[in-house]
Amino acid sequence: MLIILPWLLPTRESTLLRSVARVEAKSCLMLTDGSRDTLYICMADGQPDDADFCADSVAEKREGTAVFVSNSGHALTSANLLGTLPDTLAADSTQRLMNALQITLEADRDDAAHVLREMDYYERTHSVADDGYNEMMSLKAQAEDYGTRRDSTARIAARLCAAAEAGKPVTAAIHTEYRLIFNSMATADSIYTDTVRCQRLTDTALRDSTSLLLLQTADSLLPEGAARFAALRYGTLAKPKCCIFFHDFGNETAVSLPAITTDTAALSTFASAEGGAAINCFGRLCGIVADGKVVGAKQIAAAVYADKGWLSALWSNFCQKIKAWFADRPTRRHTILYIYRQCAKIILPDGSTYEGNVAERKGTLIKEGAGTLTDSLGNIYGGTWQADTLASGYSLTDEGYYQGTFNAQRQPHGFGFCHKRDQSFYSGEWKEGQRHGHGISLSGDNVAKCGAWKEDVFKGERMVYSADRVYGIDISRYQHDIGRKKYPIYWNKLRITGLGPQKRIVGKVDYKVDFVYVKATQGTSIFSNYYAADIRAARRQGIAAGSYHFFSYLKSGAAQAEYFLKKASLAKGDLPPMLDVEPSESEIRKMGGVQKLFQEMLVWLRAVERRCGTKPVLYMGQNFVNKHMPDAPKELKAYDVWIARYSEFKPFVHLLHWQLTYRGRVSGITGDVDINVFNGNREQFNEYKKEHCIK
Repeated sequence: MLIILPWLLPTRESTLLRSVARVEAKSCLMLTDGSRDTLYICMADGQPDDADFCADSVAEKREGTAVFVSNSGHALTSANLLGTLPDTLAADSTQRLMNALQITLEADRDDAAHVLREMDYYERTHSVADDGYNEMMSLKAQAEDYGTRRDSTARIAARLCAAAEAGKPVTAAIHTEYRLIFNSMATADSIYTDTVRCQRLTDTALRDSTSLLLLQTADSLLPEGAARFAALRYGTLAKPKCCIFFHDFGNETAVSLPAITTDTAALSTFASAEGGAAINCFGRLCGIVADGKVVGAKQIAAAVYADKGWLSALWSNFCQKIKAWFADRPTRRHTILYIYRQCAKIILPDGSTYEGNVAERKGTLIKEGAGTLTDSLGNIYGGTWQADTLASGYSLTDEGYYQGTFNAQRQPHGFGFCHKRDQSFYSGEWKEGQRHGHGISLSGDNVAKCGAWKEDVFKGERMVYSADRVYGIDISRYQHDIGRKKYPIYWNKLRITGLGPQKRIVGKVDYKVDFVYVKATQGTSIFSNYYAADIRAARRQGIAAGSYHFFSYLKSGAAQAEYFLKKASLAKGDLPPMLDVEPSESEIRKMGGVQKLFQEMLVWLRAVERRCGTKPVLYMGQNFVNKHMPDAPKELKAYDVWIARYSEFKPFVHLLHWQLTYRGRVSGITGDVDINVFNGNREQFNEYKKEHCIK
């Protein structure tokens, strides 16, 4: 009687809560030839989605609840924790996997190389004084690490493929790492958690027959601070009264307590119930939740005592208990603080489904706390809810993945980052679902963009101007002929004193003129009377000088190139010639369309390049670049561009110079002057002159 009595006494709630743990499994496929070369592969729809030489980088994480059942650190959970990955792939499937993997890795390497080129370009043309510079350099460091890992992964994959072709056995098998996260102690102020690694004991046949998975801690000891259930075949015949499982949706469950629920419907409606403990009226374990149903004590015993009888297990438990008493482990006072959170699954009138924490307000359940909502279109919104509104968390939609803050309509609002399905990335400010404010964007098809956004449109980068930048001017007869008067240029007095409106300036505007372009010709009949004197004067003052031609839609590129080369004074050491292209849409149509224009531009550029020994520069407006340059031939895109954009924002293409205003002021010149800035620092400008000046 004295032996039976303890089994009839109800178990304390604090003990029940310490008898379960959050179990985490990180699974992936391991591809190996049995030697030094091993790759870990993440699969998606039967195809390799990612690969790495480190399992943690690609493993899929699955979580559930586990039940401690011995003093030797055994824990039971649902076999669903393993997911759908096979234990081992057949030889032909392994070969197909390797072939698909090489294609995926090659595409990844190309993408990584493109991203790094964009980041290198940004670093060359910016400094720490620019908005977002530190954030961009942080992304660059991540991109460099990713690129290095892609290269190493691709080399390992190539060696594995070579090994397979040489007849060596290459295997692909499931690789899973397990952790148990449990509440070791709780006080009124905080909850303490511990984490232990564990190993899988259940083989495939037993897992399939019992729907359960048996784990054991790495040190074969029940973790200090945890309690256990007795896994008996008989003596737990009473029906389940309640279940214990973790259900803290949207948050890291490792820092919360499990919940005790009497709602049996929760077993099939909440995925987090998998592996939970079914408890009878005496507080004894009488089942494990698997596939939304309670697996009984008979199957529990079959899983626990698969390799030994229950008498042997009883003796082992006793010995382990004695061992734990004498183990050199800190003594803790175990106080479990049970925090009740009401959990529910709600189907809303609009067809969406909410699973998670709720609160009752005036007889109505509202979303309050951590939870996940799936709308009628299959979009998923998870995180922390406040008064029925998702305050912060994540969304997974057809467009991609977003993490950050939201508004009442579940649109990105505030600060967050987004990975779209087209591989583009944005991190920054949002307003009502659109990029709005300061942000950073990067994609495989565009340059890295760091600056101001408005209503999902990138406006550009707000540059900060100081004496450290490299400035230049471009001039024509309009700096001499103003109205009916003629004015000289005092070349020995040139200093830039004004950059026009809407500019962010540090210090006084009193900048050196580092370069000047002088208009020489237009079409096949217009030659500037001031050109020869102006370019000679610039050279005498030691200013880097170049000549430019204004392109006409009325004449062929060949004829215009011949006229320019005949009239322009192109000296060794001059800056590359510049072709000024500013046609209206009607002029483009009269010329025969934009492709005809591109063709004639290339004729001019190639003819001048052959004569000068260096590539000329293309001058265009931002609107022309946005509308037409995406359709330009590859050969035309190889030329450096000089963009005219008169606003506070820098043009958002790769460029050599930016003409930032036509209303600049320069001492020594009467009236307005075009002011330009070189896209780089002074050292880079000097290198540019060495490499690209006329030979």
